[in-house]
Amino acid sequence: MKRKASKRRRLGLEGLETRRVLAAAISVVEGSLLIEGDAEGEISIVDKGDGTLEVTEAGAGENGEDLVEIVRGVTDDIVITLDSDGIDADDVVSIDLSANSVVVDTIFAALGGGDNSLSVEGGTISGSLVVRAGSGSDSVAIVEATTIQENVELSLGDGNNSISIDGSVGNNLAIRNGDGDDTVSLGETSQIDGGAIIGLGNGENSAEISGQIAADLNLFSGVDDDTINLLATAIVEGNVSLSLGEGENSLINNATIYGDLMEGDLMEGDLMEGDLSDSPWDHLRPSAVDEANLDDLHSGSCLTDQAGATAIEETVGLASMTEFLSGDVSDESDSSLSERMLSDSTEDFDQRARMQFAAALDDGQRSSGTNRSNRSQARTVQT
Repeated sequence: MKRKASKRRRLGLEGLETRRVLAAAISVVEGSLLIEGDAEGEISIVDKGDGTLEVTEAGAGENGEDLVEIVRGVTDDIVITLDSDGIDADDVVSIDLSANSVVVDTIFAALGGGDNSLSVEGGTISGSLVVRAGSGSDSVAIVEATTIQENVELSLGDGNNSISIDGSVGNNLAIRNGDGDDTVSLGETSQIDGGAIIGLGNGENSAEISGQIAADLNLFSGVDDDTINLLATAIVEGNVSLSLGEGENSLINNATIYGDLMEGDLMEGDLMEGDLSDSPWDHLRPSAVDEANLDDLHSGSCLTDQAGATAIEETVGLASMTEFLSGDVSDESDSSLSERMLSDSTEDFDQRARMQFAAALDDGQRSSGTNRSNRSQARTVQT
């Protein structure tokens, strides 16, 4: 019996042309792909291996068929802005660049409220990955064999969020979660060539680290019971600084740490397995974290001015980075959010991208160089 093939509508898109065949509008501006609107189905972006991207919106056709566009001329960023009407749709975006035939500098994704999901699979991104989502249970995955040569910055709102990183990040990693039961995993194949800042917010959170971090690891959480697991495969070449809020928190450390393992506001009665430095927290706290913003870090707002928000604002080109992080993005100008995000990113972006996290992690990167040259002093803690 012959199977009836599913209907797929194919269209071409190139240059400055804008099409609204998909529920989300697609355009290519100065080499950057812009996807904007309220998607009706899962959006997938796939490098076809011939210098084109295939953009598919599942089930968005009049009769439930997939809508497909072949996009040519992408040589810069991918900018995705969904749920701009504030309807809190559940957006699913997958990006597969494993064919490596299309040059992608930076991926910006603003997903809005709802239960959103974004995955990046394979290929090399020469710039950064910046993701913002509002309230809802969101997930972000960077799978194995994916390389992001600059920074990864993830700001997810309230909800039970899940983040898994199994690829390589060429510079720094910053994660901000709101209230909810969040899960963060840096897998065994993950490699962070700079430092990492992870804010878990309030809720019963868990973080599992089993990959490599070339500079400092700074981890913060708010009120409730948290579990932090540093596995035996984890290697941190800088310091590990933990500041866990009120609750019955659990820390299990079997990692190799070249710097110091330092506790901050771990509460009485917390379960602590492994060796903690006797050095006072105030003395050892990274310079980017001061008393003024520590409360924000505990609540999940790890992207403070010193921890990268100012630099991201310069990179993204939004009128206010606060809008981007809070989800309250207004379009007061005639241009779309995607165009405003793009306007600054297409001009000397590489130079500005290198500024990201400089204030927060400069000390950690310098110390990691010292740590790498003095590996004989490495400390392996096992329980």
